[in-house]
Amino acid sequence: MAEAVVERQETATEPELLTVAEWMRLYNEHSIEVVNGETIITSPPNIAHVYVASDLGFLLEQHARRHQLGHTFIEAPYLLDASDRDDWVRGSRVPDVSFIAQARLDAYLNQHGKSGPFRLAPDLAVEIVSPNDPYSDVMQKVDEYLRYGVRLVWVIDPQTRTIRAFTPDDPAGQLFRDGDTLAGAEVLPGWSAAVTEVLGENGGDSTKL
Repeated sequence: MAEAVVERQETATEPELLTVAEWMRLYNEHSIEVVNGETIITSPPNIAHVYVASDLGFLLEQHARRHQLGHTFIEAPYLLDASDRDDWVRGSRVPDVSFIAQARLDAYLNQHGKSGPFRLAPDLAVEIVSPNDPYSDVMQKVDEYLRYGVRLVWVIDPQTRTIRAFTPDDPAGQLFRDGDTLAGAEVLPGWSAAVTEVLGENGGDSTKL
């Protein structure tokens, strides 16, 4: 999860919404997310963050391809609240790792092609916590993902070496630590990995990478 690098301003007026075209122009200039219509510029991740994301992405994609389950993406942009009818973007997120099941992905690409961001919620969204991420911001992302139809959310904290898994049926989440095994459940059937494998031996300490 990249850190926000702009301050949120509490105002009495509604934020000015972006069109999808405006969103794409800004996204090409900066890494951005849109929260309740407000555009937030995010900072790039650190090396420890990148290691965890790339290693997890590899583990997921290897299994997904072998069993033709779908496709894994690294930092793919999703317009969670964008209407085809009025073209306004009210919510967008860029999970560190995500997965879309094959049937949903095929249907989406047949309708929209490969141009622009995804206009749907992934089946799995993974957020890797940065050292300065406020807990409230992390949980806001989890709430949004579940509200827009994400079936499984993993929040990975390399500093504490923990992973919390959230589903619509378990919004409080289940905590996994070193020694535990993380599973893909119904989203990625048959996939599992030890927490230590996901985080790496030194996953939370960038000085040891």
